[in-house]
Amino acid sequence: MAPNMVTLIGLFGNFAALALILFYDTAFKEELPLWASVFICLMIFFYQTMDAIDGKQARRTGTSGPLGQLFDHGCDAIATPVLFIFSTQTFILG
Repeated sequence: MAPNMVTLIGLFGNFAALALILFYDTAFKEELPLWASVFICLMIFFYQTMDAIDGKQARRTGTSGPLGQLFDHGCDAIATPVLFIFSTQTFILG
């Protein structure tokens, strides 16, 4: 599997968790159900794991390069505000 695909799959997990938050509470003023909070935690762990192994995959397959590194850091830049939204919902800061 291509390293960029590994990164992208992890990012889609974050977007799935974000969609779940926005489905339940767009104002960030209510507590989510327990299963939704567990799902969000698992998706954060999944993203971090996929982000950690994409570089190893690139080196293993010999496909590492500056464009892949830019893609990885770009996905990290997209994921950072999403993780902030998760924190906002967790602490009910709406």
